[in-house]
Amino acid sequence: MEGKAEEIMEYALSLGADDVVVNAYEERNRQIRFSNNRMDIFNGWIERHYVLFLAKQKRVVATTIESGDVYKEIVESAIRTAELSPPSSDYVGIAKRSNARSVSRRIETARDRTLSSLVSRAVDIAQRNGAVSCAGSLYRNSFNRYLCTSSGIRKKENGASLHFSIRCFADENASGHAVISSLRLKDFEPEKAAEKAASLSRKAINAERAMEGRFDAILDPMVSAVLASQIAQMDSAYSILSGFSCLRGKIGKRVASSLLTVSDDATRPLLGYRAFDDEGLRVRRTTFISKGVLKTYLHNTSTARKFRTRSTGNAGLIYPTPFSISVEAGKRHFEDMISDLRDGIYINNVWYTRYQNYALGNFSTIPRDAILRIRNGEIAGALRDMRVTENLLRVLKNVADISEEREHVNWWLESTVPSTVPYMLVKRLNITRSSDVA
Repeated sequence: MEGKAEEIMEYALSLGADDVVVNAYEERNRQIRFSNNRMDIFNGWIERHYVLFLAKQKRVVATTIESGDVYKEIVESAIRTAELSPPSSDYVGIAKRSNARSVSRRIETARDRTLSSLVSRAVDIAQRNGAVSCAGSLYRNSFNRYLCTSSGIRKKENGASLHFSIRCFADENASGHAVISSLRLKDFEPEKAAEKAASLSRKAINAERAMEGRFDAILDPMVSAVLASQIAQMDSAYSILSGFSCLRGKIGKRVASSLLTVSDDATRPLLGYRAFDDEGLRVRRTTFISKGVLKTYLHNTSTARKFRTRSTGNAGLIYPTPFSISVEAGKRHFEDMISDLRDGIYINNVWYTRYQNYALGNFSTIPRDAILRIRNGEIAGALRDMRVTENLLRVLKNVADISEEREHVNWWLESTVPSTVPYMLVKRLNITRSSDVA
């Protein structure tokens, strides 16, 4: 893999590229999928690919080479594309040096029998906690990564992770969802996710059609993670420059509640960790929202030069990217937040988050799974058929309480950036109905 990455880089240079970066990946994956309380798919596969970035006379191109055996044709095509493209006024080159360390970890084995027993135990616990049926998946991933650049940076790292997602049903319309992940088998506890999802599904039975209006809402970490992932991606300098962010021009200004401090920190031993970014710079903790005030954007070398600052170690060579988000915990227990809520709702999960206007932050999203009505500090029923129609900055500014408990969440496209997040109480969340709801 390392030798092939070097070949690809040298070939691109021989064709006239000025800057070249190759990130080579080898991933080994195991997947168990289950439905109706039974394991129905057990997959295993190996993926090897090379992510190529090159610049020629400030014309930049990025592409993926799926097979090292046919890289020449793809490199030649990338060079032709660069020659036909306009130069980028924002591109100033790649990192010239790096203080990141290569990392070699001992990767523990996880036998198929062990993985299947974890799923079986989780399903059993879900049923014992009220689930009639459940479905989901367990993934075990290990990887090797090698990076080489035309400026002389050479880095490599390896690692492994486990991820479990479970959706439980108390009847066909009452569901709950939870996820859990770990880098180490001994710390991996999918039964906790199963217990939570099953308990939520039981509380969601006999849901009534939701009312429209503004409601105080407690957001599960599954929802908090969507907000964290969205605002972190909008904090990318690329999003700022391209106009796909509601954070443009807001450095030094309040963009969220003073309760919220949000960082990108891929140094933590959690899903999303890494030793270096995509141009070989050491990753670090970058607090971009501190007590509600926006402090910085996320940068690679080129965007940092554009904004007259330093890279935050978040390359993405085309666009800076967050790797692992952390929202600081509060001082209150989740159960106390429920007890103190006089009239409101609890939302377990959302999906189909779509923006009507990125620059303003106007979006809508559809709650799914358990939506619970809370009155006088107690769960007083369940709701269905609702949509959240909101503004991202307004939601963040209306966060009135956050929990001491946090969960590390990564799920589907809604929360694509792994995020460690608490429960959040948002005041006056705007609830509407989908146009297709009868």
